[in-house]
Amino acid sequence: MNIEQIKSFLYAVYYGSFNKAAEALFLTQPSITARIRTLEEELGRELFHREGNKLALTESGNIFLPYAEKLLGMCNEVEYKLQQQLSVSNELKIGCSKAISNYVIPEIMPELRRKHPEVQVNLISGNSKDIVDLVMKEEVDFGIIRTITNPILKIRPLFKSRVSLFAKPDHPLLEKGKPIQLSEMFAYDLIFYDHQSLDWLFFCRLLDQAKHSAKVIVEVDCTETAKRLIMKDLGICFLPEFAVCDEVNNGMLAKVPLAEEINIYDETALTYLPKFEESPFMQFFSTLSFENCHLHLD
Repeated sequence: MNIEQIKSFLYAVYYGSFNKAAEALFLTQPSITARIRTLEEELGRELFHREGNKLALTESGNIFLPYAEKLLGMCNEVEYKLQQQLSVSNELKIGCSKAISNYVIPEIMPELRRKHPEVQVNLISGNSKDIVDLVMKEEVDFGIIRTITNPILKIRPLFKSRVSLFAKPDHPLLEKGKPIQLSEMFAYDLIFYDHQSLDWLFFCRLLDQAKHSAKVIVEVDCTETAKRLIMKDLGICFLPEFAVCDEVNNGMLAKVPLAEEINIYDETALTYLPKFEESPFMQFFSTLSFENCHLHLD
């Protein structure tokens, strides 16, 4: 058993495919298959059920999984510490979602520069899936994205922001001067941000419960687009509060108060390979207060 076999196993678990695992590790599919077959022979157990192109862990595979994670983590940590003895890089590569890039990074950069004035930051933005791939391929040091689960990566929660309903300050829903019932919002045009997020699933449940036909006029994957559409009076939208601080403070958007309490949050986490646990920048993120990234509207 060697570390390359274990790494191949974990990547196959995450991607659910030998082919995709091979792409992530810059190997050929037969190489991945051979590594895992050899690992299975050495363990005397099959680790995967193979059904065409689909993979599923066997009972033995599920038992082996947490040990494989620990072994890879320890190996990566040793490798990182030995590399740190040779050289200390002043470049920090961060991958993050567009919303984090727009609203959170500008808040933390001054403190990062104060504590590490020599650091050169390389920022790459994209969707969460793309950032996870960059982290796993070691093309970035850390990812700052929505909270995920991943058998290979470490996940460290950073902060969470409430998802609330926003509209133009002169919208009819705000003229009432009191909290509205959820059913009232379905009489107005809706803009929907990021239909793959938790807020979309929550909204779908609202539709089922209220039994109303929502008038969703547009779905977007960018908070800036959603905010501009609201300001053009094209509809109302559920957005994470940290993304609308400036617009609310400047009177361009307003939070619509709801009579029924909803508890849904946009959760953000630091995502990284175990080997980076000892990075000098990890302590910075561990002690950083994200209070400024929260919007207190209540």
